[in-house]
Amino acid sequence: MVGIEFITKQMNDTAIENHLNRMEGNIMRFGKSVNMTDESFANNLSGVAIRYKLMALENKHHHER
Repeated sequence: MVGIEFITKQMNDTAIENHLNRMEGNIMRFGKSVNMTDESFANNLSGVAIRYKLMALENKHHHER
């Protein structure tokens, strides 16, 4: 009799996590969106710092009008 085995590819979890993080960052950057899950949003930011982070989104909004 011939046995059947499943083949699974061994994947490096760290490499996958790094790839996903890089993809998320690129989506936010090229889409000119604000990443609300960014660690810098968790810190106490001043109003000026928050305004600076939202500037790309505001510029995108004004440009699309």
